[in-house]
Amino acid sequence: MTKFSKLFSILVASVLLFGAGVSKAQVVSNVQQVSLSMLVGESITRGPPSTSTITYTYNSLTGIGTANPATFTVPLSWSLGPGHTGVKIVSWISSNGFAGLSAGGGNNIPAANFFESSTDAQGNFNNTLSPCNGTTTFAGVTGFVSGGGCTPGSILIVNTGNNLPGDTLTFTTALQGLSSSLTPGGYTATLFFQAVTF
Repeated sequence: MTKFSKLFSILVASVLLFGAGVSKAQVVSNVQQVSLSMLVGESITRGPPSTSTITYTYNSLTGIGTANPATFTVPLSWSLGPGHTGVKIVSWISSNGFAGLSAGGGNNIPAANFFESSTDAQGNFNNTLSPCNGTTTFAGVTGFVSGGGCTPGSILIVNTGNNLPGDTLTFTTALQGLSSSLTPGGYTATLFFQAVTF
């Protein structure tokens, strides 16, 4: 056997024993896919009021109940699609369905003696102090008590989309024209707020 034959035999034996160092063909799987989606719904958000309770001090000589705190704020923001021209701010007073404050036993202060003023930080409306004895509600408002409606405010929407950081509504309330001989008792009610698009 020649020297060349020996070398060739060793080379063939090495290739068979250790492989030729040739890379294997790459193996690839088929392509799979997952569809992604996210739905962002329209919303109007009213944050919690700056106070949860308002207490009135009754003065029988003047017939006025002075509020403490005198004013409070409610934050408002929205995310709306096209087709809306504004947001209506609706508020009303009720004591278990009665339009006004009640101490029970037929001892009531009608909503005509409860006054509210409202304004918004963006300057869309400025409602002066007036009685909350309205009877008109708006589509979409839930729980409205006729005779307890306060003057609504309107915010016109120039552009749809997000109104962030939003608007701040400021309210002032008072009890006026009260009888000088109110029956003693704890007169209570709830002031409700809701915002609806138009």
